[in-house]
Amino acid sequence: GNPPNKGYSTDPAFAMGELRVAVKLSSLPGKGPIEVTEVTILAPKVSYEVVNGESNIDAMLKNMQGNKPAAGAEVQPKPESPAKTEAKPAEKKDARKVIIDRFEFHDGELSYRSAITLHKAVKVPLPAIVATDIGKTSNGASMEEVLGKMFGEIANGVGKAVVSVTDSIGSGAKVGADAVKSGVKGMKDAIKGLF
Repeated sequence: GNPPNKGYSTDPAFAMGELRVAVKLSSLPGKGPIEVTEVTILAPKVSYEVVNGESNIDAMLKNMQGNKPAAGAEVQPKPESPAKTEAKPAEKKDARKVIIDRFEFHDGELSYRSAITLHKAVKVPLPAIVATDIGKTSNGASMEEVLGKMFGEIANGVGKAVVSVTDSIGSGAKVGADAVKSGVKGMKDAIKGLF
């Protein structure tokens, strides 16, 4: 859903008709990368709204990042009580890496609202996205890297759709289109920063 109390609509920010995930079972035992043969998102609906110069997506990303320490910030350890000083921390196991053979995102629709559209929803098709061999060249990638790649692909598709809306409204929307391009880049950077 959209962030509350910021003027966004009650429409969901993201919904999907169907999600398909297939995993190669033979890759589950052992320590090698887990091979996901398919991740398909069918009939997604994305709502992109701009209110007071901030998109709903940017507002959600800020909310998600709100409790994370800033990059490069030192986290001060909490002082330990004398009774706990002898306890040793449990060993942290490395997470398994993942390879995604094929990621698809298609038959989607974008609902776009902003001052350019007089805050009325303009619906346009989202471009189909296909990405293959995610994490394959490095013999697997972390789950965070894989999710970042998939969300980056979706953000690119949403950005293209939003720019097509602003371009079709006319040359008066050039400033809005440039702002959207900048916002999509910021959104992709923010998604990477979450992980």
